[in-house]
Amino acid sequence: MASLKDKTMAPAQEQSLVYVGPNMGGELPMQQFTVFRGGLTDAVKTRCEQDLEFAALFVPVSGLSQARQALERTGSELHRAYGSVWTAYSAKRTEGK
Repeated sequence: MASLKDKTMAPAQEQSLVYVGPNMGGELPMQQFTVFRGGLTDAVKTRCEQDLEFAALFVPVSGLSQARQALERTGSELHRAYGSVWTAYSAKRTEGK
C-alpha cells in the first residue's frame, strides 16, 4: 500500500473506490464500505485534499480484502488513518453538543 504522502487518487473513471473509514454524520455523512463509481463527490474530493488520512481511507474495490485486513492490523497505515479520522470526527461531534 502506498504511504500517505505518496498517495494519489487515481482518475475516477479508471476505477471504483470504496470508503473504509468510520461511519460519520454531520457536515460530511459517510458510511463505511460506500462505493464511489464514476468519481468522488466534490465535498469528498475537497476533504481528501485537506486531509491525507481521510484520503487514505479510499481504496480500489479490488483491494478491499487487503484493506480490511490492514484495518485490523494495529500499526498499519490504514489502522492509524482510521483512528485519526474517528478521533477528529468524535471531537467535532462532541463540540456540537
